[in-house]
Amino acid sequence: MSITLLVTLVAKPESIAEIARTLEEVKSYLPKVDGCESVRICRGLDDPALFTLIESWSSRAKHETYQRGVAEAGGWGHFTRHLVGDAVSVYYADF
Repeated sequence: MSITLLVTLVAKPESIAEIARTLEEVKSYLPKVDGCESVRICRGLDDPALFTLIESWSSRAKHETYQRGVAEAGGWGHFTRHLVGDAVSVYYADF
C-alpha cells in the first residue's frame, strides 16, 4: 500500500537560497530511490522560508530503509544546520 509522507521545514533567513538549491537536487534524485514514487516540493507563498515536501512511497518500510541508508552515510547534518529547527515528518495513508 502506498503511503504519503509530508515533511515540513523552515530555513534560516540567511539559508533560504541554500535550502532551495538543495531541494532542487532532491527533486532530481529522490524519485530514483527504490520505493519513491514521486516527490513534490512546495514553498510558502507568505513565508519563503517555509518548505513542504510531499512524497509518495510504495511503503513506509521503503522510506525507512532509505532513511537508515542516509543516516549510515552521515545523515543530513550539512542540510539541517540551515534550518530553524527540526523538520516535521508525518506519514499518511489514503482515507
